[in-house]
Amino acid sequence: MRRSTHTAVILSLALCACSQGGDGGEKGAPAGKETVAARAADGPQLRPGLYEAKTTILDFTMPQMAGMPAGMEDRLRESMAANLDKPHTYCLTPDEAKQGRGEMLKHLQDGNCSVERYDASASSVDAAMRCEMAGGISSHIKVQGTMDGDSSTMTMESTQMMPQIEGEGIHMKMRVDTKRVGDCKA
Repeated sequence: MRRSTHTAVILSLALCACSQGGDGGEKGAPAGKETVAARAADGPQLRPGLYEAKTTILDFTMPQMAGMPAGMEDRLRESMAANLDKPHTYCLTPDEAKQGRGEMLKHLQDGNCSVERYDASASSVDAAMRCEMAGGISSHIKVQGTMDGDSSTMTMESTQMMPQIEGEGIHMKMRVDTKRVGDCKA
């Protein structure tokens, strides 16, 4: 769970601060890896320091799978909420802050992930990303929110499709609130 929260935080920091949409400048057009990274780099500078992130699950649904015990969806939701609901901290080093959002976003698109939509301003973002993973698993992620150099509030919605799950797949909507809380401890 920590990895998905960390990814959400990095994504929320990375997907910000450009004034136009996709490759051709058309709002809502697909955006290429280098184009999105260059536009994100033009945004406000991230401040190095200690950050606190809190994730709140807003919605979680999954189809009933064959052999799954009754109430399993509720137990999974409660387990995820218990793990994600606790604020956690991480250090954004001066080198990471200097690299900026552009480099972070380029690395998020490594592998089989691509940004489908990227509409942002200096303080808000509306974006979508799709990832294809091993075993026929795919994930579609939508991000909307606001941010500045020290904080962000992002609503992220993800739908994960797996060959063994029929129908709509696993859907999760969560809010990630991140804020700078001080300097990193040496």
